[in-house]
Amino acid sequence: MLNPKTYPCKRLASLALQLDHELQLLHKELSSIDKVLKGFPSRGWIEWKYVKCGKKSCSCQQGKGHGPYAYLRYWEDGHLKSIYLGKTSKISIPEQQQQTLEQRKKQIQETIQKLEQAILEAIKLLEKTLYS
Repeated sequence: MLNPKTYPCKRLASLALQLDHELQLLHKELSSIDKVLKGFPSRGWIEWKYVKCGKKSCSCQQGKGHGPYAYLRYWEDGHLKSIYLGKTSKISIPEQQQQTLEQRKKQIQETIQKLEQAILEAIKLLEKTLYS
């Protein structure tokens, strides 16, 4: 016959393991999203520039320069910053994909918070069951 105090404990332990596994998967996904988004500011614009190479004999000194070259421009801590993108406008992560990843990241963070809250509630219930 099942002990009424140990049955809920075993069930809660099983649920805690499931929650822990889910948390690990979410943290792993969050980490991979952060790796993809790393280096890309949340807001910015592409700016095309002509640059001069600095060689005195180069024709760029008389003209508008080499290029145009694409730069990702954005504000960070009150300073205008740039990331060189190259001669083409291809960026390794499209803006729509970046927005999708940002939304997924927010969903994961909210889910992690809910799971951690559920774990705390399970711990309280377990303690109540064991010590009452």
